[in-house]
Amino acid sequence: MSQQASLVPFGPGQTFDDLETDTDLTTAALASLEGHEFEVEDYEAVSGATPVARRTGFVRRYRVVRNVSGVSLVAGSTSPLLVEFATTAGNYGRRIIGYNATLARKCYPIDDRLTATVTNNYLFLICVGGPHLCQTHPVGDGTNVIAVGEKIVGETAAASTFSTTAGRIVPITLSGATTALASQIMGYVGHALTARTTANTNTNTLVLIEHRWP
Repeated sequence: MSQQASLVPFGPGQTFDDLETDTDLTTAALASLEGHEFEVEDYEAVSGATPVARRTGFVRRYRVVRNVSGVSLVAGSTSPLLVEFATTAGNYGRRIIGYNATLARKCYPIDDRLTATVTNNYLFLICVGGPHLCQTHPVGDGTNVIAVGEKIVGETAAASTFSTTAGRIVPITLSGATTALASQIMGYVGHALTARTTANTNTNTLVLIEHRWP
């Protein structure tokens, strides 16, 4: 674990309430933690949190972010959905506006050791590097056909606060117009470490998160 990890008052499987009370988050007690990163070894998990054995030999890189979506985000151990950063000045990489809702936008999975929801304004962890669970599309079609080693991206959805397809992974599509192709290449989440078929709907899938910044 890196030296920086000792500065974070919580770890994988936890959220943190830093006693924020104002609406614009200017007086958050630990706002300086937003964007903080640390690494841990990749372990198998029991009941979403207990480390039992090394899994892949990779390390996981976590980033501390704040939920400012206005809703409670689902527990990552149940649904490790992809979330996206706020694009307001100073908040990109630090605050989360909700689940990914734009095809191939840069996004990252909610901590898959987390067994409780993420309350609005709470700090929590996302994975920005290493093996991590992500969830497949809810419809049994070609969007769930994923090969080991294939690049995957975030799916499009009706809304970032809640939608049946929000925060899901789909295989990369290297066809189409220039802009769409560029988004797929620049916005891929990582490489699949587990194969999936059309029958694997709503299925947690191990992905090597590796493309950190566009």
